[in-house]
Amino acid sequence: MRADQVALFTRILDRADLHLVAAGGEGGNDLARLRDARPADDLRSLLATTDARVVVIGDPGTFADGSDNADFRTVVAAAQRGTTIVSLEPIPPLSLHLTDPAWQDASDVARERVVFAPLVRRGSAFRRGHDLLDSFGPIEAVSIVTLGRIAEGSLGARLTGATDLLTSLLGEPIAVDAAHTPGPDDPATPETLRGLHGHLAATFRFPEGHAASLFASDRAATWSRSVTLLGPGGRIVADDQRVEWFDAAGLHVESMAVELEGDDLAAAVIADDIDAVLGGAPRAQPSDLAGVLATAHAALLSARTGHAEDPGEIRRIGGS
Repeated sequence: MRADQVALFTRILDRADLHLVAAGGEGGNDLARLRDARPADDLRSLLATTDARVVVIGDPGTFADGSDNADFRTVVAAAQRGTTIVSLEPIPPLSLHLTDPAWQDASDVARERVVFAPLVRRGSAFRRGHDLLDSFGPIEAVSIVTLGRIAEGSLGARLTGATDLLTSLLGEPIAVDAAHTPGPDDPATPETLRGLHGHLAATFRFPEGHAASLFASDRAATWSRSVTLLGPGGRIVADDQRVEWFDAAGLHVESMAVELEGDDLAAAVIADDIDAVLGGAPRAQPSDLAGVLATAHAALLSARTGHAEDPGEIRRIGGS
């Protein structure tokens, strides 16, 4: 983890049912000293030897970014031994990496233990809101806003979580049109989700004529995730703490609230997500990981080219 993530992980440990055994990275060594844990300077070595129940990765850097196949083999081997690997950044970071032999040869159980967190749809309030969908009826349009600070995950992470929710609701889009605004000290739009920072706005078009919009940022002052669903059944609005349903006439139908303890919403959400994964909540990986990563990559590519991109074409080129 980075130095700017120490406070976040301190709060996560306070909330999640976790005991710190080892921590590494620029910030991890500081956290290890604070928690009387063992410093671990090399992530690959830690994953190769650990028997811990879970490894939480705050910032993998270039690890498992597709440049070294040995990294994927290390991740899969740890997962096959029974360790759940929770990362605040997507692993793999691009759909084309799903064709890596180490990933393809892994068992389904092992792949499911490599977890991106926090997923929007796995949050307590969003899970409860999902129970309303059968009664709500068809979804015609979706709007997602997902904001955070860089310590809580990159813009690539926010984009991945949003596209996971979007594809679970409407399937894979046929066109993604995106614009990216880097922060003052951020690089231009990169080729991979791993190096994406700043703000991103995108629209999505689906085969049945449905539409969606997304605004995401890792340069926001505070954590915020929300989704609005529109259809003949009215409007559902959900965030990390509340879900409300209004019918087509504007009348209030139902509401649900979730209490997340503490004054750091991001830490509470991430801790809640880790607990949900380890407690056997609906499995961590998207049902169509290739589609999620291809949709996120389409947004990234569109921001680079200035044209709408088709996730299906990215899947075909990458062989996923």
